[in-house]
Amino acid sequence: MRTRQAMSVLCGLALAWGGLQTAWGHAFPQRAEPSVGAAVAVTPAFVRIWFDAALEPAFSSLPVQTANG
Repeated sequence: MRTRQAMSVLCGLALAWGGLQTAWGHAFPQRAEPSVGAAVAVTPAFVRIWFDAALEPAFSSLPVQTANG
């Protein structure tokens, strides 16, 4: 009987450990040039944004628009 209980516990632990996976969250912007919400008089040559984690290029996009859209 003890062997059966020990095997049940070991199987349960193995299943729990084997089911653990890393969960990846979303990357959030840390800072930007020009700053977020800034109104600029002259069109900047580039826009730079720093994120707190790596981005997945296949699922990442960033629209940059003029005041007229």
